[in-house]
Amino acid sequence: MLPPPPPRSAPAGRRQLHRDKEVLFAGYKLPHPLEYRMLVKVQTRGRRTPRDVLDAALSDLVDEFEDMKAKFRVRLITVV
Repeated sequence: MLPPPPPRSAPAGRRQLHRDKEVLFAGYKLPHPLEYRMLVKVQTRGRRTPRDVLDAALSDLVDEFEDMKAKFRVRLITVV
């Protein structure tokens, strides 16, 4: 089980996993709305482990968020 991410980040993580050609299936489940945990299932073609694919997807997602944050700050500075 992974540490609890904000529930709104789950769809973005799933989409990022589906971008990898090695991934056959990626899904998540929030067992209960009041429980702050998420179950993740990843199935790969076998050349890479699900953990490796998940780590790469999360790393790519962090890079994308950092890029968005940098672009937002640049636009914010030009507006203000």
